[in-house]
Amino acid sequence: MKLSVPLKLVSAAFVVSLTPADAESLPANVSTSYSAVVHFDRTDYFVENRYGPTTPTQSAANLETAIMFTQGAFMEPDVNGHLNLPANFGDRVAFVKNASPNAKLTLGVFSLRHVVAKPAALQAFIGELQTLIDTYGFTGIDIDWEDMPNAGTYVSPAAYGATVKAISDEFRPNGIVISTSHAHGAQYEPYVTAIANVVDFVNLQFYFAESNAMDLATFKSRLATYIGKGLKASQIRVGLPSYGMTAQSNTTTDKWRSWNALRSAGVDLTNANQWTDPGNGFVYYFSGLNLIDAKVNYARSNGFAGLFTWELTQDTNYDHPLSINRRLDILAAETPVLELNNSNTGAGALGTGVVNLGSGAVLNHGIVRFSRNGTNVYANRIEGSGRVETG
Repeated sequence: MKLSVPLKLVSAAFVVSLTPADAESLPANVSTSYSAVVHFDRTDYFVENRYGPTTPTQSAANLETAIMFTQGAFMEPDVNGHLNLPANFGDRVAFVKNASPNAKLTLGVFSLRHVVAKPAALQAFIGELQTLIDTYGFTGIDIDWEDMPNAGTYVSPAAYGATVKAISDEFRPNGIVISTSHAHGAQYEPYVTAIANVVDFVNLQFYFAESNAMDLATFKSRLATYIGKGLKASQIRVGLPSYGMTAQSNTTTDKWRSWNALRSAGVDLTNANQWTDPGNGFVYYFSGLNLIDAKVNYARSNGFAGLFTWELTQDTNYDHPLSINRRLDILAAETPVLELNNSNTGAGALGTGVVNLGSGAVLNHGIVRFSRNGTNVYANRIEGSGRVETG
């Protein structure tokens, strides 16, 4: 039997209401305000000086969101709000569009500290962003502002929030997706609270040094903390490492090993999460494929928005069984399952289940699974056409 019901738009949030036709389908009066999208986005960054033959084109072609990321001072506005773009910026845009033809193209910018509390400079910067959007067809802006908690570049959470909000207020009403990005550390928590209600996504970086090998329990805990700071799961993209790195306290200049270098050295990239280089004695931390699987499957099954990596060109050959890009592409493409548990222990009287998918949700093929005390009692599928089917 199949039951199809239309999706309803309520208070800018997609709500799926399910009324089962038999007593065993759903516990009585199931209701949840769990906010999630039943869709999992594969996002990644195109990084400065890593265009051309070094870009893994097979993985790039699978991206749903491609963030054009130009390192250096190019994408950081000066005190007048001006961006000093490289002369070949247009060529790089063309390259990304060709490499990821089906992706939504996002413009990546850096620290905005120079335009904080400077209305004229901020407005000039917004004007330059609009020109780039009009010229190149960007559909999103990613604000990779990471230095605001640091001494010497400190910006208060309130000032950070006001600056991001000004950009968001200018562009989101016109359909431009706004995201921010930074590490997962506690120093960023008050900044997330300041912008949780004004951005579409926060790209949380679960990488760098020992964080590369973060275990699943810590990963879950950090995500829960950020949800507690005001984010919805449907706003969080999880960033995973595709490289190895020594401890942050290690002063060596030989800190990095690409995924390809680790593979070439014979490292166990499936089960291990760290490796000691016999040549220099340093420990390099990474997430092996089993840990990657666990993190992605947790994110997919709990309503998180998607994943990205640092970064595409670190991988080995895409056709190799140990390719991390290929593994991530496969995981991201699988049907996401949103698990919703209900503690109601009553006999299965008729009831209605409600899933709040959150404003800006993208409905795609996915499964919402209701359970009672951990036992699956009801499953339905959301199709791209906007139907809920049970069977």
